[in-house]
Formats: sequence, structure tokens, C-alpha cells
Amino acid sequence: MTIFYDLKRWFNNNMKITKIVRERMETMKSNEVVSWDFAYFTPTELSCKCDKCTPYGELGVSFKLVEKLEQLRKLYKLPIKINSGFRCKDHPLTISRPESKGLSSHAKGLAADISAKTSRERHTLIQLIMKHDLFSRIGVSGKDGFIHVDIDKDKSDQLIWVY
Repeated sequence: MTIFYDLKRWFNNNMKITKIVRERMETMKSNEVVSWDFAYFTPTELSCKCDKCTPYGELGVSFKLVEKLEQLRKLYKLPIKINSGFRCKDHPLTISRPESKGLSSHAKGLAADISAKTSRERHTLIQLIMKHDLFSRIGVSGKDGFIHVDIDKDKSDQLIWVY
């Protein structure tokens, strides 16, 4: 499920997060509060990092995506840096790609770009992703040093592309 968080409240409420569900998403009350139960990633790491969202950021990431990232991190046994998670509607990369019509996997909270600076890191991460069937949509950028992973069911799956 894709969820927005009030990060200001999160910082001031002892790791509690207010969920505000997007339209068309699962049935949850708009003010339901839960704990962030992920060991390896924080809400801040997965929030939008554009100038309009700072200092707290806007977070609309899917828990299912975070669960898969957690599985990958546990298997990798090393820290994984998130370069980009959720992107708000005002994020420069959301705006600069009008062909996506606001339907980018990042803007839907269903994608993350993880840092993979070396060929060995990329190989190991992709090998784990494939072996454990974690993600079926993978983009690889050797030049910029990241791997895009997403769980967007509205797009073709079982593919790997290169940036």
C-alpha cells in the first residue's frame, strides 16, 4: 500500500508515523498511527529530497517496497544507500519527464534507486535480487552508480534496462 507520512509528527512522536492514504489505495483511516518497524532503512532515507520538501521531506513509499529492500539488505550483509526513493509531484525528475504524466514509479512510491558504485557491487546486488526474486523491474546505471528497483505492477515486468 502506498502511504504518505507526516514526518514532522514522526520526529516529535517517538517513532510514530501518521498514515494518510492516497486516493484509490487500501482502506485505512487517515489518522491511523503505526510504528516504523524496519531495521535497515529510515523514513528520511526514502523521503523526497527536492528543495520544496526539505527539511523533513514528503514520504509516500509503499511498505511492500521497503520490505523488499529490507530483504535485500539482510541478504547483502552490508549497508545499502538509497539515492532516491519517493518523489513528490514537484520533484525536478518528476516534472522533467512529462511523458510519465505523473505515473513514474518513484512518484507512486513504488521505486528506489540504490547506490552501487562498483561493478562488483552491481553484480552482487543484482545476483541477490534475481536469486531471491525480489524485484522484476531493474534499471542499471554504471555511469551514475545506482540500481533502480521497483514493484510497479502497472508496468511491464521481467526486464532489466541500462541508463
